[in-house]
Amino acid sequence: MKRDESTGVGTVIDLTYGYLLCAVGTTSRSSMVPGAKEGYFNLKTSQDFLQLLTAIGEALEFASDPDVQEFYYEDEETKAQARVERKRRVQIAIVGGGIMGVELVSELINFYSQVFGRANGTF
Repeated sequence: MKRDESTGVGTVIDLTYGYLLCAVGTTSRSSMVPGAKEGYFNLKTSQDFLQLLTAIGEALEFASDPDVQEFYYEDEETKAQARVERKRRVQIAIVGGGIMGVELVSELINFYSQVFGRANGTF
């Protein structure tokens, strides 16, 4: 392994290898993580993906309901409770760091940045 110093510190790594093996596993092991069995989604098939996509959309919609919007309330304590509840509604835990788990994290980061980022032309 060697670093390419010409492009800046640590930006490019050149790895040489004879063979590259990606082992993805074949079974879900959600029982190893407490709480993962309740309300979890597998991500092995396109149908699994559609179910997960629907659940994420519903969670975002649920988090935008008026009952968790700070401006809906007058006292600071209720505003703080609404803020905590809104964040709770969109929390996602990804169990598994295999190829699919890493890819899902990457795609969710892109998705959330598009959803919550500034629109073009705004300040």
